[in-house]
Amino acid sequence: MKIKKLIRLTTFCFSSLILTSNTYAQTELNRDSWSVSSNNNTGDASFAIDGDDETRWTTRQDQTDGQYFLVDFNETHTVNQVVLDTSGSSNDYPRGYELQFSTNGLNFTTIAAGEPSASGITTINFSDRTAGMIRIIQTGSNDRFWWSIHEINILSADGNPSSGSTVFSDSDDWSLSASTDRDLRLALDGNSSTRWATRETQRDGQFYQINFNSDKTFDRILLDTTANEFDYPRDYTVQVSNNGNNFSTVASGSPDNNAQTLITFPEQTAQYIRIEQNGSDNRRWWSIHEMTIALGDIDNENGNGNEELPEGVHADIVRIADIAPEEILRNPGGEGWKDSYSVGDRCYCDTTGDHDVDNLIADTPLGRITTETACNIIGPGPGSNGRPIYNDIQCGNGPANDAGDEDYCPGRVDIGKEGCTHIGPKWNFN
Repeated sequence: MKIKKLIRLTTFCFSSLILTSNTYAQTELNRDSWSVSSNNNTGDASFAIDGDDETRWTTRQDQTDGQYFLVDFNETHTVNQVVLDTSGSSNDYPRGYELQFSTNGLNFTTIAAGEPSASGITTINFSDRTAGMIRIIQTGSNDRFWWSIHEINILSADGNPSSGSTVFSDSDDWSLSASTDRDLRLALDGNSSTRWATRETQRDGQFYQINFNSDKTFDRILLDTTANEFDYPRDYTVQVSNNGNNFSTVASGSPDNNAQTLITFPEQTAQYIRIEQNGSDNRRWWSIHEMTIALGDIDNENGNGNEELPEGVHADIVRIADIAPEEILRNPGGEGWKDSYSVGDRCYCDTTGDHDVDNLIADTPLGRITTETACNIIGPGPGSNGRPIYNDIQCGNGPANDAGDEDYCPGRVDIGKEGCTHIGPKWNFN
């Protein structure tokens, strides 16, 4: 159907709690923070999540293989059902589909595929999967009808591991190994004055590995090296495995001279976790005084790797920068100075591209890439309205453009001079 109906013949309603033929209850994910797009008619993509089943996203062309609709949660969720409601244009259901998941927007894995029967509702069920993005690819063809989505809903099972906060404390039951097989338990003994260390200077390939001896669900690691502050890993890779043989990388990065290295990544369920040190330093060992593995926020006596922030600072702010003295700060120009904004622990680009900002080179977990490339990978996000906005392209973390003001006022430009020192999160490609 290529002309939108003005009168609905049938209405399908989805409440916030849905009981399926399974024995557990399911809940629809909140769609307020989603970003949606498509390779066809992306300007109307938001109609698929606006809560109005009279509106729709559609391809505006006949169905052909390769058309897709992308949902970016802008966080991670564990889900097991996708529902496409096309009942307002009942012939516009996808003639074939592939459902793909991704944790980083670069690598997608197909987890379901099929050819729906003629129906205004396409329900795709699968086992629990954790991801930050899903992509539905239309794999069929039809020379009469478009592919439309009046509403898309994505559901998770109640009680899945993505809710709550857990710090694991059963390390006595874990099996440990490392490139230096000495003092392994000192990284997990609860005593920040003891440590495991490589006992040689940092070089690529050093590792510390844990076998939990059961499946655990986690999304962050804190490596505490405070007692030997320069022994933080110069580069790291975090890998997980379910069998101890085949490992997949879930995070990598280069810590910013910090004795506490907090590593976050999309929620994982695995039996093994392995941290590899990939950098080099011809003077310093790699040490771990304490390692904390958790699902959700980590609270310990040393904090979460961020500095103590003044009272009343916005929750998105990570640190207060040491920048130019107050007497030379100009009053920021608000929206006119904006190149990025933050939502929780994520930074999104929002720039006109002036002052050659798109061509700046930035050091990122993906390597040295242009800011334009980084921004394209991350995507536009949910929008800056009502969010903290920043002068530079990475929420105060640089690189600075050629205008000069970003060197002494990289941070927030929506609260006056004091905001210049307020630095938000870095880009997150997971």
